[in-house]
Amino acid sequence: MQVFIKKLTDNRYLLPLLVVTICVWRIFVPQLPANEGLGWDGYRYYQLTVDGLQSKVLDSYLILRIFPCLLIHIILKWLSISFIPAHVILAFKIMNTIMIGLSAVMVKQIFEQYKLNPVSQLIGFTLVFLNYGVFNFTYYYPVMTDTPAFFLSIALFYFFVRGELTNVFLIGLIGAFTWPVIFAMAFALILFPEKEIAFVPLKKVWQYTISTLCLLYLLAMAYFLLFITKEKADLLFCLPINYNMLPIALAGVGVLFFFIPQVIFNQTFFNLNYYRSALNGNRIFAAFVLVIAFLVIRFSVAVNATSEYVTLYHQIKIHLVYAFQRPFITVVSHFNYFGCTMLLLLLFWKRFAAFVSGFGLGIAGSVFFCLFVFALKPESRALIFFFPWLMILMSLYIGKYRFSNLFYILVFVLNFAMAKLWLFFDYDMNTSKVLTDGTFDFPNQWFMMHLGIWMNEYVWLWLCTAVAVSLLLFIISLYKIEFHKKAVLFYKIFEPVTYE
Repeated sequence: MQVFIKKLTDNRYLLPLLVVTICVWRIFVPQLPANEGLGWDGYRYYQLTVDGLQSKVLDSYLILRIFPCLLIHIILKWLSISFIPAHVILAFKIMNTIMIGLSAVMVKQIFEQYKLNPVSQLIGFTLVFLNYGVFNFTYYYPVMTDTPAFFLSIALFYFFVRGELTNVFLIGLIGAFTWPVIFAMAFALILFPEKEIAFVPLKKVWQYTISTLCLLYLLAMAYFLLFITKEKADLLFCLPINYNMLPIALAGVGVLFFFIPQVIFNQTFFNLNYYRSALNGNRIFAAFVLVIAFLVIRFSVAVNATSEYVTLYHQIKIHLVYAFQRPFITVVSHFNYFGCTMLLLLLFWKRFAAFVSGFGLGIAGSVFFCLFVFALKPESRALIFFFPWLMILMSLYIGKYRFSNLFYILVFVLNFAMAKLWLFFDYDMNTSKVLTDGTFDFPNQWFMMHLGIWMNEYVWLWLCTAVAVSLLLFIISLYKIEFHKKAVLFYKIFEPVTYE
């Protein structure tokens, strides 16, 4: 097996070719039948693709997602291909396949740059690509901007570690009109492009202070949103908040918020000399030009309406309220959509956070910002712009250690199970009953369960069980456990590995 894996990874293009082969197969599997295969959000993106900047649906939100639609619009128009739904759907599928293939090439080169061994490279490809979000949702619901965001996220990280700041600038500008948070991430990488920072732990008193402030923010916002403004999880067919379980849900989210800031607990980031050495006139000017270029392009295009989606209140509300639907729903949703990266984050968070901080404030600050603002929303596909970074960084972190065979097998098996490549399903409003809590029963739940906030309570319970069992198996694969009368002792059975 070791020989086979080595042969598979020695060639720079074999693993990317395997990824592309799976993608080509997925082009021909059944897709969402709603609106002739366009879906609901996809129907709006279809209208943007047909009419471009003259589309009647273009508003202040969709202008920030228009680039992939314009790209397809220009290509189909240049080839004189009609804009019927079937042609647009196929065009998006082909574009998505090319982007995932290019992403695979870049991921492979990142792994080679950091000298990951063959097994770690294979596990890295498993984490990044073998999941529902990449191989399943991409082709079941193709007319979306998710895959372009996935590609741009990986490209942004790729150009950052290679020190190609001009390309970081270009990716940030394209990202501003594909998935706007990518623009903010690129802005941070331009200002702080260094990727090798020594980790010096922040003093404990400051660690607890910052973590406590994050927790207090969460509690204050939860009280404000749930009891002052009385916001509800009120999207059609979504799982309502169970207020009897709210204390447990709040405690679970609170624990996550308390530990999120560990990614910036590097004393270097709190030293004025770091900013004096990291910032310079050229980088500040480039970041300024990036902002000006975005504003010029944005306000040179007239929109037909102002969307509530671009307001600060809506962004805060939509990413917090739904985290309280059920206890740990965010964790189980991300596991269901992206695979076991979510579980590895829980298991390795303290060490992993220190590892991430070594990439500098551009990466660490972006990770903290995205976790703090966006990551608690259980609609996991909304994190497709950010999870690629976590999956790549986790792959690089795992590559620093030698684990048991059971650990590697678990990563592959769990991601394969969560990808559900064998699961073919249709969505039909007439085939599933609506449960008493407003959510869909099966068979429509086979699709809705992957959208997080629309899973029903039975799915949530089963996924909680799957997470608990999977975490237990991982712990067994990572530690030798000894039971004594006064304590249970854990001895780690993984060790650091060096690359020459």
